[in-house]
Amino acid sequence: AIEGKTGFSAKYFKRQVQGFGRTSLPVKIAPGGETPIIPVGLSDADIFVPLRSAGVLVNREIADSMTKYGIQSFEGDLADPAAASNVMLDIEKDFVTKIATGSYWANSATGGSTTGFVEQWDNPGTNVLAQLAKMQAAIQKAGKRANTLVLGWAALYALRNNANFAKFGGDATMGFTTDQISELLSQMLGYNGVKQPIKVFVPTAVSTTDALPTESTSNNAFLNSNFAWFGHVAESPSLRTRSALYTIQPHPWTVRQDQVAANNSYMYTGSVAEDAVVIDNTLGFCLASPVSSAGVTAYGG
Repeated sequence: AIEGKTGFSAKYFKRQVQGFGRTSLPVKIAPGGETPIIPVGLSDADIFVPLRSAGVLVNREIADSMTKYGIQSFEGDLADPAAASNVMLDIEKDFVTKIATGSYWANSATGGSTTGFVEQWDNPGTNVLAQLAKMQAAIQKAGKRANTLVLGWAALYALRNNANFAKFGGDATMGFTTDQISELLSQMLGYNGVKQPIKVFVPTAVSTTDALPTESTSNNAFLNSNFAWFGHVAESPSLRTRSALYTIQPHPWTVRQDQVAANNSYMYTGSVAEDAVVIDNTLGFCLASPVSSAGVTAYGG
């Protein structure tokens, strides 16, 4: 852990959108006029990645007695994984919030809304493929191909069970795995005679508002199960490559051991600075509530 730090602030170069940049120079395209100027460029953008920490108290006498007999300390057996699990849940919560919230993206819609996608995915007659094609087109118009689909739990099972979607996969009585969905969408949403690879991900982390140690599993819930996000995610960061978002980690996972004399304990503090940062909001399409309320219950969301 890093004493006194709450996170890391920095600037990074962001490729400007569509143009790909802006210029104050005159642009004339009339016949006989000056050669048209194509604006290109990068701009500064601020970034702040929070330092996320979680602490675990371990009884000092028990920990020391274990070490004395050659047994691995609580740091490796319990404290480190417990702290890591808590922090990783926090990171996934922020990630899901970003991709499942329309205000983060230039392109968004709401299932069941007259201003969005009217038909929801648990409606057997919904043409889910047409909706995904519409989402794909928005990204294509922004200058990149949609290559990543993230589905909430309810959205995944509504898609798998949608009769209109299943007909594209032939005999799909056993449902679709995410690999099969990826393969099918890669073929159906490809163009120019080329299959376009599309990766499919499903966040599965759950949390509860119950306090330890009396939490009830019946109150556990997914971070967000009712959303679909389609966008372009570049495979590796580059100034020359646009991407909807990146995971940025300026400080790796570390664990520090301190003595807490007041209660004769060790405090194991695990810390990491990591965040999902939206880089280009034109390259993502957020579909909120693709499944109706009844559908969320039916599919365990």
